[in-house]
Amino acid sequence: MSQAASGSPSGRSGSFAEALRWAEASAALRGAGQTVSEPDLFLGTLLAHPDPDGEMRRLIGYFGLTARDLLPDDFPKITLDSLRQAAATVGASPLGQDQQVTQVISVADRLAPRRTPILADLVGALLAESQFFRQALQRPLNRSGLSVSTLADRYRTFLVELVPQQEIAGKKLGEWLAGTFPRRPASLAAFSSDVVDPTADFVDISVEADAFAYLISSRTLVPPLAIGLFGQWGSGKSFLMAKIRHRICQLSELAGKTAQANLTVWPNVAHIQFNAWEYVETNLWASLLEKIFDKLGPAQQTLSDRKRTDILESLDATKNEVAAAERELERLRGAETKAADAVRKKEEHLDAVVRTTAELRDRMITGELESVARATLVQTVVAAGKNELDGTPAAAVADGVAEVRRAVVASRTSPWLQKKFWTGWRVVYVALAAAVVPVVAFVMDKLSAPPLASLVTSLAPLIPLAALALKAVADFATNQQEALAEAERKVDEELAAAVTEVKNDLSAAKDQLQTTQADVGAAKTVAHEVRDRQTELERRRDAYTVGTTLADFVAGRGASDDYRSQLGLISKVHQDLQDLADLTAEFNRETPLAAGGPPNRIVLYIDDLDRCPPKKVVEVLEAVHLLLSFPLFVVVVAVDTRWLRSALHDALPALDATPDEAGEQPKAMDYVEKIFQIPFWVEDLDDDARRRLLRGLLLPSVAAQPITAGGGGDTLQLGKREEELVTAMLTDFGSWLDLDATQLQLTEEELAFIESLAPLMGGTPRRVKRFVNICQLLLAMAPPLSAEGGQPTERMATCFMAVLHEGTPYLAKRLALASADEISEPPATLRTALAAFGEDELTVERRCVETWLTKRKELMGRGAGDDFDLTPMSRFLSRYDLIRRLTFDAGT
Repeated sequence: MSQAASGSPSGRSGSFAEALRWAEASAALRGAGQTVSEPDLFLGTLLAHPDPDGEMRRLIGYFGLTARDLLPDDFPKITLDSLRQAAATVGASPLGQDQQVTQVISVADRLAPRRTPILADLVGALLAESQFFRQALQRPLNRSGLSVSTLADRYRTFLVELVPQQEIAGKKLGEWLAGTFPRRPASLAAFSSDVVDPTADFVDISVEADAFAYLISSRTLVPPLAIGLFGQWGSGKSFLMAKIRHRICQLSELAGKTAQANLTVWPNVAHIQFNAWEYVETNLWASLLEKIFDKLGPAQQTLSDRKRTDILESLDATKNEVAAAERELERLRGAETKAADAVRKKEEHLDAVVRTTAELRDRMITGELESVARATLVQTVVAAGKNELDGTPAAAVADGVAEVRRAVVASRTSPWLQKKFWTGWRVVYVALAAAVVPVVAFVMDKLSAPPLASLVTSLAPLIPLAALALKAVADFATNQQEALAEAERKVDEELAAAVTEVKNDLSAAKDQLQTTQADVGAAKTVAHEVRDRQTELERRRDAYTVGTTLADFVAGRGASDDYRSQLGLISKVHQDLQDLADLTAEFNRETPLAAGGPPNRIVLYIDDLDRCPPKKVVEVLEAVHLLLSFPLFVVVVAVDTRWLRSALHDALPALDATPDEAGEQPKAMDYVEKIFQIPFWVEDLDDDARRRLLRGLLLPSVAAQPITAGGGGDTLQLGKREEELVTAMLTDFGSWLDLDATQLQLTEEELAFIESLAPLMGGTPRRVKRFVNICQLLLAMAPPLSAEGGQPTERMATCFMAVLHEGTPYLAKRLALASADEISEPPATLRTALAAFGEDELTVERRCVETWLTKRKELMGRGAGDDFDLTPMSRFLSRYDLIRRLTFDAGT
């Protein structure tokens, strides 16, 4: 419906007047002749501004409420059709208003004397004056520790600061509420399971069903956990169980819509309902395990797909790496082949150059030697012609022989032995040197000899001629040997450069081959590594394909006949549950917050146990005990303790055994306490609760009140905004749930105080753990307990009553009853309550408490104070109603 832009005839804003008209429509909903009541005025403020920035919608929506949360239980059911019909009646004739409505409107007119009254003023007047609205709103506000009076007083400040011409009132109200009343985070209670876990954390929680919902959904909770809902038949155990399940589903839904990496609750919790009574005639383990795996089967495919997708993506990437590595290896192998061919060709080239050089070297040396030999022969002949023998012929002959010997020695050296030295011309030159030189020497000597020589003188020249021949041969050989060495040196110098260049090329080719071979080795290593990765990924892919994921495991167990045929043994059950727990834990580590995926936690609800025969009851308890061996399950069991106790006595004869010498005898509840970590007693509904339940169950069947159509006038119209408001705020109840949560924090003083309570609690570790769990649960519940003021604070007083209830339950109950019955001034204190006991009444228990009070200051140290027993009992009893219900038997 469109909002009036100008003021109404009465001087109020258009939205103010619109709210009054919608209030009349609401009155028409309740039947003909009805006057406008406070609930009608409340609905009118909602419908006058139906959009999300509407003032009343902003106000109640901030606290997680809808109009259905605040309307009276007997208010008619509202539908679009009924509201449209009621709106059509407005304008025919104004309806009357009851006195409370008139008073509220009057207050609204006076809230802002300097400006025209607006819809926000009417909302403020409802907060300040409407008893209906204040009482209806106070109940949900108690959860936040906020009073309506405080809200109303602060709201007046908001109205003073509001500038309607410049600001949208509803939007401004939302900002103001967020700044003035910031939401208090929900607490997650901690839990210590019977399985020892040093890393276990503490968490906070809310109240009753919400408390258990937060606890079960909490990511910091380390299962296993068994919760026992105890009470008589028909007390509402099954309803509470269903309520807990519903609230967990709502939390999961909120978590799935919230993009938070640090969610404190699991988004995927699997709920399995197991009614033991339905399987009385079958094998319990066969029925229970089949139920679990059948329920989980359809939801697990997501995990299988996700795991396989991750592996296949990695496998594809690795295959690409393998292909690239193999291409690189192939390229390097080609380069290696080319480098090896280059080395081979360089070696062949070097061999050819060496052979060619050797052949060329021999020819060059031979030519050089022949030239030197010709010159040497001429020189030798000339020298022979000029030579004169010195000394005696005998000496000359001796010198010649010596020269010949030297030549013989020289002839044994390598040049003389080489074929290239004895060429055809060289043989001629040597022969000429041996023959011509003596002849020339002889002729020259004769030409110069005297004509008259004696016979002896004429024969004498033969001796020197022989000497000269020997010397000539020796000199010629010596000169040729020196010439050969010089020729080799010259030729080697000329050819060395060419050979060195080829050798350098060969060395470079070998270096390149060695480098390429090293690259090939490295490439082989890389290719081997990526192939190994591919092989491992293929193995994992095949493994997940054949059923090692949770999905395939569950599907396989669900399709198996192991349980249906009742042939499964406890060992098989244990192994299958262990595999299920391991796979779920792996998923929680890898992708814990993926909404819509496999379950992060499994909650098993066991109901109708008190319909089963005793043997089946014990089997179920044994099954619960086994399930608590795995960090996966939370089990919620609803049972009548009377039936449970009777069944245990029938099935376990040891419970009826004769007491021992000390008078001790096993009790049925001792057995139960070993299985359930948190007990909760469900009491019968009181009158008001039963009345609300009746109305809630029957209201959908109530026929709508007939509405007489009005005639003419400016009728109200329902547009899309009004329709959206009906759906969002008038149809369903609000969730009142909040994902904002912080871990419960204890102060050092509180920890020291709780430690000091040790003498008052039970002696077994199980009872100590149960006290710790219950104590934290109580401290986390809403509304929050005060930690301010002198000791004991509200939080400490609650812990004191919790430890009394755990260690001496009859004394705690007696103190509560005595305090409730006593009406005195000044109010009863712990001291007066203890003094009211009879002399012989609970003597041991009272003496234990009195001793603790006496030693308290010593236990707590300085600052403990000595007035603990002067604390009003009202502080100790602020949460006792819940304390007494956290028990296995309401009779204690």
